[in-house]
Amino acid sequence: MSTTRYRIANFGIEVTLPDGCDATTWLPNAEPFRVAAMTEQPILHFSVLGLSADQAVRFGEAELLTEDRNDMGIVRLMRSGEELLIEQRFRSTEAMNRMALNKVRNEAKVTLHWEAPNSQEALSSLLRAAYAIAVIGHRAVSIHASAISYRDEAILFLGKSGTGKSTHADLWIRHGEGATLLNDDNPTLRLEGDRVMAYGTPWSGKRACYRAIGLPVRGVVRLSQGAINSYRKLEEAEAFMTLLPSCSAVMNDEKTEDRLCDLLGEVSQRTRIGHLSCRPDEEAYLCCREGLGYGA
Repeated sequence: MSTTRYRIANFGIEVTLPDGCDATTWLPNAEPFRVAAMTEQPILHFSVLGLSADQAVRFGEAELLTEDRNDMGIVRLMRSGEELLIEQRFRSTEAMNRMALNKVRNEAKVTLHWEAPNSQEALSSLLRAAYAIAVIGHRAVSIHASAISYRDEAILFLGKSGTGKSTHADLWIRHGEGATLLNDDNPTLRLEGDRVMAYGTPWSGKRACYRAIGLPVRGVVRLSQGAINSYRKLEEAEAFMTLLPSCSAVMNDEKTEDRLCDLLGEVSQRTRIGHLSCRPDEEAYLCCREGLGYGA
């Protein structure tokens, strides 16, 4: 077994793979986040076991919480005692990959079917899920968004699939001098003191953007398509409800739900949250820019 260390959103993560499985090959998008050593205790130990009978992750009697089909394929979330259990496969004909997270969600043990055609993607997806669960206990959340860097600040765009998150990010990159993509799918929001920070991660959807940097958040904007461009600032309660649907968190666990609600309450108080009804044009960029306080 070999262990590789990463720092994602300034959190230490340890990933242990079986002998012969090179982290550079199996988790190439995580390379910008790799560190030689860390002084702090990692928030997550992620271990991939072999498939032999004495090593494979086994589930005892478990309560099914949810079963879903999403970008991770077919996913079943279960609970056994205080352990959280996840089964994942991309096609119904494939064997299930399995992951068990311990009571405090800082250890994940995984059985991965290495021979499956999508095993590399499955490994990255399960690590993403374990990371998203672990960071909730540390005043941070993985959020489904497109994030840009502009004037040494981060701006996040939220919205349902197809609403134009990437398109709007591109408008800023095209028209906002110096604007660059920070992450196009799963940045991390983290509270550090009284600041809300946004960090790049190894998970950026279809656009390769794996930046190991963090920036203070200027604002978070939920997008919807509209006939005219119009920005509206959201106050705390509405801001909270705007953030919640985009968060990656297990919502069948009372402790996790409480932590997430506390976190989003603070984020809503400490940064600008808005709604932008827009067309995919330069005027939408200008409208959003003004709404975030950059001026006309």
